[in-house]
Amino acid sequence: MLLALCAGLLAVPARSPADEPGDVRRAFEERFANWQARSGKVVQLSHVGPYLQNEEFAALVALGPRIAPMLMEKYEAARGDVLVEAAVLAVCRLEDLAPHSTLEEWWRRGGPDEVYLAGVYAKWKAAKTGQEVRLWAEEVSYSDGSKKISRTRTWTTPGRAWEALRRVGLPVIPFANERFREDDYDLYEILRELTDNKAPESWVTGPPDPKWRQKYLAWWEHHKDEWVIPFPKRK
Repeated sequence: MLLALCAGLLAVPARSPADEPGDVRRAFEERFANWQARSGKVVQLSHVGPYLQNEEFAALVALGPRIAPMLMEKYEAARGDVLVEAAVLAVCRLEDLAPHSTLEEWWRRGGPDEVYLAGVYAKWKAAKTGQEVRLWAEEVSYSDGSKKISRTRTWTTPGRAWEALRRVGLPVIPFANERFREDDYDLYEILRELTDNKAPESWVTGPPDPKWRQKYLAWWEHHKDEWVIPFPKRK
């Protein structure tokens, strides 16, 4: 499945400095053409991995979510090109289209709505209440007469809810920020992961430091254009 194949490619190089819209379009067209030229030289395979593991693709994705509308133009013009779809997933850090079933619907509706995210978050809150939170349970087994180790991880109930929110990708950030402003910091580690750990590190122990809270909000105000997907306006 394409979403699964792209999951390991979501960590991208540092973004280019903010440019004027015209400069972004020119950079996009140039890097997209370079990637397409490189892709045309790759031997046709049954999966898309080799088309995405190259410098040209990394350079394209490094432009960030601001190029999502341009990629969707290419995607619709190419009638659902699977490689362009992979680029959209990468720039949006997207691993799950839920609650939508197609990329076109996801894009048209602006990603998951508040109702869906609130429902998943409520499951996380309910599952973690009154217990030590473990996202997964791990079983380790050793083969007789050898040093081989088999590790099996199984998501816990809180873990499944946490993972569902993380897999939403960049569209979860506005929701997480609203919780943050309400002094609910449960999703902060997801915020840090989706922003390449560039958001300020969280406090170590004790209650949250007000200065840390102010520091993050100031950081977000300065950098939000790097992480917000410019979805089309709903009609």
